Amino acid sequence: MSSRTVVTGWLTQNVGFPFNESELSPSVRAKIGQLTELRQQVEIKHNSISQRQAEVARLKAQKTSNLTWIIILLILGALLVIVIVGAFLLLGGFLLYRRRKKIDTQIQQRVAEMVMTDKIRAHVRRGKAPPAKHDIRPLGLASQKAGSEPGFCPSEN
Repeated sequence: MSSRTVVTGWLTQNVGFPFNESELSPSVRAKIGQLTELRQQVEIKHNSISQRQAEVARLKAQKTSNLTWIIILLILGALLVIVIVGAFLLLGGFLLYRRRKKIDTQIQQRVAEMVMTDKIRAHVRRGKAPPAKHDIRPLGLASQKAGSEPGFCPSEN
């Protein structure tokens, strides 16, 4: 429906009877033309506002979707950091365990050396010959059976 028809319909409702536009005075017809232009401007503005509202609604939906993805990616990133840090911590723990075992072996060797030095000194004081070379081994290895666990001593059973 054209804007001119809409404005004429409003005028018909306000006057209370139907009429033809040719029956109106030129000044009333000019005012109807002005109202028609205003009506068209209002429709254009209304359509523009409706388009912008639709665009705002679309952007809000996109913003919500982006927020969801941001949260998901942050959670996945945090989990990945935890996994990476955890792997490094496990590796560090394993390396410290190996170092501890190595230090343990060194301690046993030093203790065995001290014991053997004491045995040699005791034999020298008594005037005896030092023990045979095959007896000079770190503690735990001298009494170790083939295929048994380190530190196994049959006298401990």
